[in-house]
Amino acid sequence: MFLWYSLFVFLCVVAVCSMIVTGCQNMQNDSTTLTPTTAQSGSFPPTDVGGTWALVDGNSSVVVYGSLAISTADVVTGGNWTEIGVTSGTFTGGTVSADSHGTISGTLSTSVGTTHILSDGQMSLDKDLFIFAGTGNEAGIALRVNSSYATADLAGTWSWVGLNSYGTIEVNTTGTITGGTYTLVGGSSGIITSGTLAITDQGTISGSFTTSEPISLTIQNGQMNSDKNVLYLACTSAPTLGNGVIIAIQQGGSFTPGTDMAGIYQYISITSYDSVAYGSITVDGAGVVTGGNWTEIGVGSGTVTGGTLALSTQGVMTGSVSISGGNMHVLQSGQMNSSKTVAITVDRDNAAHTEMTVLVRAPLSL
Repeated sequence: MFLWYSLFVFLCVVAVCSMIVTGCQNMQNDSTTLTPTTAQSGSFPPTDVGGTWALVDGNSSVVVYGSLAISTADVVTGGNWTEIGVTSGTFTGGTVSADSHGTISGTLSTSVGTTHILSDGQMSLDKDLFIFAGTGNEAGIALRVNSSYATADLAGTWSWVGLNSYGTIEVNTTGTITGGTYTLVGGSSGIITSGTLAITDQGTISGSFTTSEPISLTIQNGQMNSDKNVLYLACTSAPTLGNGVIIAIQQGGSFTPGTDMAGIYQYISITSYDSVAYGSITVDGAGVVTGGNWTEIGVGSGTVTGGTLALSTQGVMTGSVSISGGNMHVLQSGQMNSSKTVAITVDRDNAAHTEMTVLVRAPLSL
C-alpha cells in the first residue's frame, strides 16, 4: 500500500509522472578527493525529523499520498494516507529517525493493521525533505510542511521527470499554466496547452492541466517543499491512463560545472518494469563517477563502476552511469535544485528500459 510513482507512462509523458526518490543504501566512503564549492557538511540532530511532512510513495502501479506527524522524539503521532482510487486510512504509530549523517529509517503503523518498514533513506542537507525505500517494493519522498506559501511561489519554469517522460511546466504569478513541454523517451513530444495551479498556506497544491494529445490531468494531491524549489503532484488522467506522480524542480540559481556536481548522493529509482532500486553514487570534481552501490529490491545488488555526470550553469544534468553487470544508464533529462541538495533524472538503459530517479546529496564526512 503506499505510493510513490504511479504507472501511466503516457500520463507521465505528459508531465506528470515520476518520481523516484532519492533513497539510499549504506553509503560507501570513497578515497577520491572531492572539491565541491557548495556546503556539503552538516549534522542531523534527532530533532531534525520532528514536524509535519507531506508524502507520496509507491511504485509504477500504486500511488499513495498523505501526511505524517512526527514528534521531536521521533515518534509518529498522526497522519493520514490515501491510495488513489482504492482506499484511505490513518497512521496510528511508529517511529522515524535520522542518524548523524541524515540516514532515515523507521516504521509506520496504519489503521488497517499493516506496518511499513522505512529504510535506505536520506534527508537533504537543508533538512526540508527525505526519501526512503519501503516494504512492498515501494519508494517515497516526504516534504516538510510549513505555513508560509503564496500563489506567487508557484511562478517560474519547472523541470519535471516521469517514468518514461520529462518536460517543463511554466506557471505565472496567478497560478495560470502558460506553457510547457513533454517528451516521451524514445517517442513523441508535445506541449502543455493550458491549466491552473493553486496552493494553500501549508503548501498543498491542487489544479489541473491539459496537453496537446489531448490528455487532461487532475491533481489529487500536491506539495511544495519548504525551500520552495521542489514539488510533487499526484494525478489522475482523462482519458483514463492510470495514476501518476510528477516530481519537479524549479529552474533557477547559479551553478559551477564540475564543482557543484561533485559529492556523494543517495538515490532511489523506479523502473518501467515495476521495480524499485536504491543506492549511492560518488562524483569527483571533474564529473567522473568514482564509486557507489546499487540494490534492486528482490533482484540483487552490486557496485557503480563508472560514468560521467556533467552540470550546466543552469543546473541541467547530462551524462551516464555504468553499474556491475554491464548495464549503462544514459540520462535523458536531469535537473538540480537551486539549493544544490536534490536532483531528478530520467534515464534509459541498454535494454531500452526507463528509470526515474531522485538523488539527495549526502554529507561528505560519513
